[in-house]
Amino acid sequence: MKIVAIVFDLDGTLVDSAKSHAISWYESFRSLGYNVNLDNVLDLIGLPGYEIVKRLLGQNALKKYSKFRAIKDKVYFKLLKEGRIKLFNDVLLTLKSLKNMGLKLGLASSTPSHAIYIVLDYFKLRNYFDIIIPGDVVERGKPHPDIFIKAFNELKISPHKNFSNYL
Repeated sequence: MKIVAIVFDLDGTLVDSAKSHAISWYESFRSLGYNVNLDNVLDLIGLPGYEIVKRLLGQNALKKYSKFRAIKDKVYFKLLKEGRIKLFNDVLLTLKSLKNMGLKLGLASSTPSHAIYIVLDYFKLRNYFDIIIPGDVVERGKPHPDIFIKAFNELKISPHKNFSNYL
Protein backbone atom coordinates (compact mmCIF):
# COMPACT_ATOMS: atom_id res chain seq x y z
CA MET A 1 0.00 0.00 0.00
CA LYS A 2 1.27 3.43 -0.91
CA ILE A 3 0.85 6.33 1.50
CA VAL A 4 -0.53 9.33 -0.37
CA ALA A 5 -1.52 11.71 2.44
CA ILE A 6 -0.83 12.52 6.06
CA VAL A 7 -3.09 14.56 8.33
CA PHE A 8 -1.42 16.16 11.34
CA ASP A 9 -2.80 17.64 14.51
CA LEU A 10 -1.23 20.95 15.55
CA ASP A 11 -0.94 21.17 19.32
CA GLY A 12 1.19 18.48 20.88
CA THR A 13 2.18 17.13 17.46
CA LEU A 14 3.85 19.98 15.58
CA VAL A 15 3.80 22.67 18.25
CA ASP A 16 4.77 22.22 21.90
CA SER A 17 1.88 24.21 23.29
CA ALA A 18 -0.09 22.09 25.76
CA LYS A 19 1.24 23.86 28.85
CA SER A 20 0.61 27.29 27.29
CA HIS A 21 -2.96 26.34 26.39
CA ALA A 22 -3.52 25.11 29.95
CA ILE A 23 -2.05 28.30 31.46
CA SER A 24 -4.22 30.39 29.13
CA TRP A 25 -7.43 28.62 30.12
CA TYR A 26 -6.42 28.69 33.79
CA GLU A 27 -5.83 32.47 33.66
CA SER A 28 -9.12 32.95 31.83
CA PHE A 29 -11.05 31.02 34.47
CA ARG A 30 -9.25 32.82 37.29
CA SER A 31 -9.90 36.26 35.83
CA LEU A 32 -13.64 35.54 35.76
CA GLY A 33 -13.66 34.30 39.36
CA TYR A 34 -13.39 30.52 38.93
CA ASN A 35 -10.87 28.50 40.91
CA VAL A 36 -9.58 25.44 39.04
CA ASN A 37 -6.51 23.27 39.30
CA LEU A 38 -3.97 23.82 36.51
CA ASP A 39 -3.29 20.07 36.25
CA ASN A 40 -7.00 19.42 35.68
CA VAL A 41 -6.94 21.95 32.83
CA LEU A 42 -3.81 20.35 31.36
CA ASP A 43 -5.53 16.95 31.34
CA LEU A 44 -8.21 18.32 28.97
CA ILE A 45 -5.95 20.06 26.46
CA GLY A 46 -6.71 18.76 22.98
CA LEU A 47 -10.47 18.93 23.45
CA PRO A 48 -12.45 21.83 21.99
CA GLY A 49 -12.57 24.88 24.27
CA TYR A 50 -16.31 24.60 24.95
CA GLU A 51 -15.72 21.04 26.15
CA ILE A 52 -12.94 22.17 28.51
CA VAL A 53 -15.22 24.83 29.99
CA LYS A 54 -18.12 22.40 30.33
CA ARG A 55 -16.08 19.63 31.95
CA LEU A 56 -14.33 21.92 34.45
CA LEU A 57 -17.06 24.42 35.25
CA GLY A 58 -20.33 22.80 34.19
CA GLN A 59 -22.95 23.42 31.53
CA ASN A 60 -24.01 26.80 32.96
CA ALA A 61 -20.52 28.23 32.49
CA LEU A 62 -20.93 27.88 28.72
CA LYS A 63 -23.04 31.05 28.88
CA LYS A 64 -19.75 32.87 29.46
CA TYR A 65 -17.82 30.94 26.83
CA SER A 66 -17.08 33.93 24.60
CA LYS A 67 -15.61 35.81 27.59
CA PHE A 68 -13.49 32.82 28.59
CA ARG A 69 -12.32 32.39 25.00
CA ALA A 70 -11.38 36.04 24.52
CA ILE A 71 -9.25 36.11 27.66
CA LYS A 72 -7.75 32.70 26.91
CA ASP A 73 -6.72 33.80 23.41
CA LYS A 74 -5.21 37.05 24.67
CA VAL A 75 -3.04 35.17 27.17
CA TYR A 76 -2.12 32.48 24.63
CA PHE A 77 -1.05 34.97 21.95
CA LYS A 78 1.02 36.82 24.56
CA LEU A 79 2.80 33.55 25.40
CA LEU A 80 3.31 32.92 21.68
CA LYS A 81 4.90 36.37 21.18
CA GLU A 82 7.09 35.80 24.25
CA GLY A 83 8.49 32.64 22.62
CA ARG A 84 7.06 30.28 25.23
CA ILE A 85 5.46 28.15 22.52
CA LYS A 86 7.87 26.28 20.28
CA LEU A 87 7.89 23.98 17.29
CA PHE A 88 8.98 20.47 18.12
CA ASN A 89 12.41 19.52 16.78
CA ASP A 90 12.63 18.77 13.06
CA VAL A 91 9.03 19.78 12.26
CA LEU A 92 10.08 22.00 9.36
CA LEU A 93 12.50 19.39 8.01
CA THR A 94 9.82 16.69 8.27
CA LEU A 95 7.15 18.76 6.51
CA LYS A 96 9.60 19.77 3.75
CA SER A 97 10.65 16.16 3.24
CA LEU A 98 7.07 14.89 3.07
CA LYS A 99 6.11 17.60 0.56
CA ASN A 100 9.21 16.75 -1.53
CA MET A 101 8.03 13.12 -1.56
CA GLY A 102 4.82 14.30 -3.20
CA LEU A 103 2.53 13.53 -0.27
CA LYS A 104 -0.61 15.53 0.36
CA LEU A 105 -0.51 17.13 3.80
CA GLY A 106 -3.45 18.14 5.91
CA LEU A 107 -3.87 19.76 9.28
CA ALA A 108 -6.85 18.99 11.54
CA SER A 109 -6.89 20.74 14.90
CA SER A 110 -9.30 21.65 17.69
CA THR A 111 -7.85 25.15 17.43
CA PRO A 112 -10.57 27.47 16.08
CA SER A 113 -10.26 29.39 12.79
CA HIS A 114 -9.52 32.76 14.38
CA ALA A 115 -6.46 31.33 16.15
CA ILE A 116 -5.08 28.54 13.96
CA TYR A 117 -3.86 30.84 11.20
CA ILE A 118 -2.10 33.13 13.67
CA VAL A 119 -0.13 30.16 15.01
CA LEU A 120 0.58 28.73 11.54
CA ASP A 121 1.76 32.10 10.24
CA TYR A 122 3.89 32.72 13.34
CA PHE A 123 5.79 29.49 12.68
CA LYS A 124 5.59 29.85 8.87
CA LEU A 125 3.76 26.52 8.51
CA ARG A 126 0.65 27.44 6.54
CA ASN A 127 2.06 26.79 3.06
CA TYR A 128 3.05 23.21 3.86
CA PHE A 129 -0.57 22.12 4.09
CA ASP A 130 -2.89 21.35 1.21
CA ILE A 131 -5.87 21.69 3.52
CA ILE A 132 -6.40 23.09 7.02
CA ILE A 133 -9.42 22.09 9.10
CA PRO A 134 -9.90 24.23 12.24
CA GLY A 135 -11.99 22.83 15.08
CA ASP A 136 -14.88 25.20 14.55
CA VAL A 137 -15.74 23.94 11.05
CA VAL A 138 -17.12 20.61 12.28
CA GLU A 139 -20.15 20.05 14.45
CA ARG A 140 -18.55 17.54 16.80
CA GLY A 141 -15.02 18.13 18.05
CA LYS A 142 -12.52 15.63 19.34
CA PRO A 143 -12.64 12.91 20.46
CA HIS A 144 -15.15 12.41 17.63
CA PRO A 145 -13.38 11.67 14.31
CA ASP A 146 -15.35 14.28 12.31
CA ILE A 147 -12.42 16.66 11.90
CA PHE A 148 -10.18 13.93 10.47
CA ILE A 149 -12.91 12.57 8.20
CA LYS A 150 -13.44 16.10 6.84
CA ALA A 151 -9.69 16.48 6.29
CA PHE A 152 -9.40 13.27 4.28
CA ASN A 153 -12.54 14.13 2.32
CA GLU A 154 -11.09 17.53 1.38
CA LEU A 155 -7.83 15.84 0.37
CA LYS A 156 -9.99 13.51 -1.77
CA ILE A 157 -8.60 10.49 0.04
CA SER A 158 -10.78 7.67 1.27
CA PRO A 159 -9.27 6.25 4.46
CA HIS A 160 -11.56 3.23 4.17
CA LYS A 161 -10.35 2.45 0.65
CA ASN A 162 -6.68 2.94 1.42
CA PHE A 163 -6.73 1.01 4.67
CA SER A 164 -9.16 -1.76 3.77
CA ASN A 165 -6.29 -4.29 3.57
CA TYR A 166 -5.77 -3.80 7.29
CA LEU A 167 -9.39 -4.24 8.39
